[in-house]
Amino acid sequence: MDWETYTINSETVSWYALTFLSGLSWSDVNGLVESWCGNGERSLEDLFRATKRILKAEGLTDLQAQGVEIAYQASTQAIEALQPCEDAKLAVLTGAHPDYPLALANTLGRHRPPMLFCAGNPALFNQPAISIIGARAARRVSLEFTREVAEKVAEKGLLVVSGFAEGVDRAASFSALDAGGSTLVFVPRGLLTFTMANESVSDDERAWFQEKTDKGNAAVVSCFAPRAEWMPARALQRNGLITAMSQDLIVAQSGLSGGSWEASRVALKQKKRVWVREDLDAELGHGALCKLGARPAPWPNAQLDIWVEELVERAKNPRVTGKKTWTQANVVKFLKTATPAEIYETTGITGSLLVRLVEGRTSLLPRSLRDFRKIPGIGESTVQEIAEAFGLSLRKNLLHPSLFPDMEEFENWRDGAPESKIKGTLHSSHSPVVQKIQEDIEFFALGREEPKAEEVKEAPPQK
Repeated sequence: MDWETYTINSETVSWYALTFLSGLSWSDVNGLVESWCGNGERSLEDLFRATKRILKAEGLTDLQAQGVEIAYQASTQAIEALQPCEDAKLAVLTGAHPDYPLALANTLGRHRPPMLFCAGNPALFNQPAISIIGARAARRVSLEFTREVAEKVAEKGLLVVSGFAEGVDRAASFSALDAGGSTLVFVPRGLLTFTMANESVSDDERAWFQEKTDKGNAAVVSCFAPRAEWMPARALQRNGLITAMSQDLIVAQSGLSGGSWEASRVALKQKKRVWVREDLDAELGHGALCKLGARPAPWPNAQLDIWVEELVERAKNPRVTGKKTWTQANVVKFLKTATPAEIYETTGITGSLLVRLVEGRTSLLPRSLRDFRKIPGIGESTVQEIAEAFGLSLRKNLLHPSLFPDMEEFENWRDGAPESKIKGTLHSSHSPVVQKIQEDIEFFALGREEPKAEEVKEAPPQK
């Protein structure tokens, strides 16, 4: 082991007190540090020495000021908590440290963990990486897929990021190390409470993993207080860090619920590219994830090596390209024909909205973006969001889209729909002008003649 450990100093103590003892959220702590320290002219020690008047003048809320006071009073407690970390030769990284992973900072912003504890080489944090996750009770085919993919990407120089759960996660990390690569393991508990024995690892495997760790090829990481115990909420929080560490997430096996499913959903919200092992088994959630924007991984077939090369290229050379110039006609065509994964990766749309859009578009003959409002559950605000995702701006339309359908659609709609359905579609603003237009169109749609103005009061009610 030839890397430096970063543990007890005044800044680390201040970070620990703010992060774990002040009662403030991660985003509050990060925002507070960013606003106070700024370009580095002031330290957290200066923050603790500041009076309430100064803190208020700096724009701190009462909650933040109270958190600062609590953290200052807990400095001795912070030192006591950090001392065992130094004894265990753990690297303790604050959000301001140069080894702090850029991927977490870029993906999570102020919601990133303010501190990380690392048993192993912290220089692994900023290597090109790929994240691999899956079920504990993994099927043989899922483990075969995991081992082959992990070995191939590790041989190409990618860091494999995962959890340490039995099944897919552990197979990914161990396979990467077997191939001569490196792995980063995020655990959902404090490092002082984490032991290999608790994870059902044999003595031989533990000794082998420790050897790899001492050589700098592996590291175990936690964002929780050193003595924090395992909790379901911490497992979910940990999953978000695994998915944030790379541009691509590979899912070897996921059900329709559980940790792998939730982690995949989180990755989609983080705008990561998600790959799932292609499997049509209805008991698995692979097909459902593809509907939400994930892509099927090409395995087993001859395209596997090409796919791995693509993963490596994306990890080592993140693409920074200018935005494509879209026209409304191009957007309409794209939304009509693109796969769910292509729509998600272009717009960030996922979840039930993406499912409704893909399933509802089959019956449309859209000529403008507003035609997509005919899909149940997609309204004006959603269409505006879609337009903005493509860099377009739509003027607000007061009329309901069904008032002016395309001619072909209009004929089918009028001839095949009962009068009640036609009337039921005519909704709009309360503007008298708009209501008058609606009344006119309703008469025309039903094939009636409009009564003369003086006959309106005496006309019998329409059946």
